[in-house]
Amino acid sequence: MDPLHRGRQRQPLLTTRSDYPRKFQQARGRLAIQDRQPRHASEYKLEGTPLAIRGTVYATGGTRRSVVALDGGTGEIRWVYSLREGNRAVAAPRQLSGRGLSYWTDGREERILYVTTGYRLVSLDAKTGQPTPGFGKNGILDLKEGVVYGNRQPIDLETGEIGLHSTPTVTKDTVIVGSSFREGSR
Repeated sequence: MDPLHRGRQRQPLLTTRSDYPRKFQQARGRLAIQDRQPRHASEYKLEGTPLAIRGTVYATGGTRRSVVALDGGTGEIRWVYSLREGNRAVAAPRQLSGRGLSYWTDGREERILYVTTGYRLVSLDAKTGQPTPGFGKNGILDLKEGVVYGNRQPIDLETGEIGLHSTPTVTKDTVIVGSSFREGSR
């Protein structure tokens, strides 16, 4: 046993059942990227890391970086959340690179946090998939607000080329979010 896991009992995420692979493939198929002609070749692969928490698997997928919650035993969809960002998402430098999402709890509330293609931090109730009231504006924090470039010029909230392809980092009650720009930007 390695030192990191000493004293922890490992539990299988899913019970092995003969119908599981078929059901999981059906659920997974719903998340497939339909866009076969990406804007940027380097953005073609969508490689997110799902989270498994208390029998639910949470993942991002699709061209809008939707969030889905799946029953860990059956693969059935519990809820899906998608934020339609229009032109803001079209101008984003990191459109299909969602690497996943993060989880936060205080022991009572459970939240799923992720960054949209248009560079917004979204907090969702982990049980219902609804935006969390009291977090930002209706569960959404606009990460472009306050961003400046050059000679302290504010970035355009709709077309400003800033985004994120990694997951937010959660430590206690703090969420840390990075940023990235379009390759070759000046």
